[in-house]
Amino acid sequence: MTKRKQNNFLTKANLLEQGNLLKRDVCYIEQLNGSVYVQELCAYDILQYKNEITRIQAEWADSEITPEASLELMSYLVSMTVCDAKGVLLFTRQEAKGMIRGSLTVLTQLANAAMKVCGISQDAIAEAQEKLKKAADLPSTSN
Repeated sequence: MTKRKQNNFLTKANLLEQGNLLKRDVCYIEQLNGSVYVQELCAYDILQYKNEITRIQAEWADSEITPEASLELMSYLVSMTVCDAKGVLLFTRQEAKGMIRGSLTVLTQLANAAMKVCGISQDAIAEAQEKLKKAADLPSTSN
């Protein structure tokens, strides 16, 4: 049985600064020969991400969500999870969305690492990977 300290009372500051407690994993990006941290979503971000999924599902109510929408959701997740060692996010949503025009492999690795650290089910990860494969077959729109 684990012993608890009975007199270790938390302060308001302790409770408000619990962002430091978010689980972080290291994600190695082979293509770039480097690593980044990926952290789990906080409660607020989980709600924001679920709201975005709901919005996209409503938009595509009569058909399957497009690969483009899947890529946008993945870049959004990357923007909310890729961080430095202190947990400071590296990307704004718009910056992460720009990754869609970059390497699909890099975006996929980051999104998969984010889903893993956030505890998103393996089924959801497999579904996302399948949609990314479809997206890889889309014609290039880069300038």
